[in-house]
Order: sequence, then structure tokens, then C-alpha cells
Amino acid sequence: MNDVAAVAAQAASAGNSPPVADAVVSHTAEPPPKPVPAVEEHLEPSVYRFILRHSLKQQIMLLILTLVSFPFLYYSLDLPKTIVN
Repeated sequence: MNDVAAVAAQAASAGNSPPVADAVVSHTAEPPPKPVPAVEEHLEPSVYRFILRHSLKQQIMLLILTLVSFPFLYYSLDLPKTIVN
């Protein structure tokens, strides 16, 4: 145990500090950061194009669901009419 303390004291007095695991320097070059474009470049010219661009699949599914539900709506309203008449 005293030997370890003596080696540590020698290293400290010589100005050499033991390597730290978290202080590993990466030698890989990172790409330079991309420039941030202006906000105007991301905006769509109209609100309708924005809606279609970001929710086209959902809009189509709603349209299909609406068209499929029309016959059920008609027959659900036609049945009471037929019963009364």
C-alpha cells in the first residue's frame, strides 16, 4: 500500500497526472454544423398546402370514412320514415 502511495506522490511531483477515463480525446473529425435556414424557407405559401403536406393521409382516410358512412346514414334515417308511413 505504501508503494502505491509513493508512486502516486512521484507522479504528482513530476507533473504527470494519471490518465482519466472520461478525458479521452476523440480523433474523429466532426462535420461542421449546418447553417440554419431562415424561417421563411420552411413556410408554405398557403395554409391549404401546409395542411395537405402534413396530413394528407389523414385527410384521405377521413374522406373515405365519410363516403362509406353515407349509406348507413341514409338507411338509418329512412327506416323511421318507412315505419311511420
